[in-house]
Amino acid sequence: MAAWKNTFAGCIANKDLIIGRGRLPAESVFLRLERIGERVNALCSADGVAWFTVGHAEFPVEDPVEIGLHAIGNIDRILRQGGQTMDRHQSIAKIKKVISEGLKDCFEPEVFVQPSHVADNFHVFIVSDAFEKYSLMKRHKIIEQVMKESLYDDPIYLKITLVMPVTQKEFEETYADVRE
Repeated sequence: MAAWKNTFAGCIANKDLIIGRGRLPAESVFLRLERIGERVNALCSADGVAWFTVGHAEFPVEDPVEIGLHAIGNIDRILRQGGQTMDRHQSIAKIKKVISEGLKDCFEPEVFVQPSHVADNFHVFIVSDAFEKYSLMKRHKIIEQVMKESLYDDPIYLKITLVMPVTQKEFEETYADVRE
């Protein structure tokens, strides 16, 4: 039986936080966020009936507010373009080109694409000191917009399971082993 790692993280008051994490021994996992007043609870379940708290945070905001889940999972997908399977090198080159071109005017990024431990999926590291003035959540929104504009209808979009927009210092401190 698989054991799912669940992490409740986000950005509150422009500060990135990891609020809770845990393991759930199950073949699949259900995720839920619930807001009660100013408190947001993160929950997980193996069956959709019995729920376990992963963590909670005080989140004082005015209504209405949009809150969502970002989930990364082991999903078996076939990567095809125009009826032909793209090889790993073609996929990596395409991801790098789209992100580099989409961000070149404001960020001048260095892009690293690594195959993930899940077959045919990719982890993308986007390095630029211009990210320094943005929270992690804002960085992800910027990258998501670029990727949606260029890759959303492309099967490769579904193969990207991790995106990390970081500064040069953050990259060297945490992800230096990723360099190709």
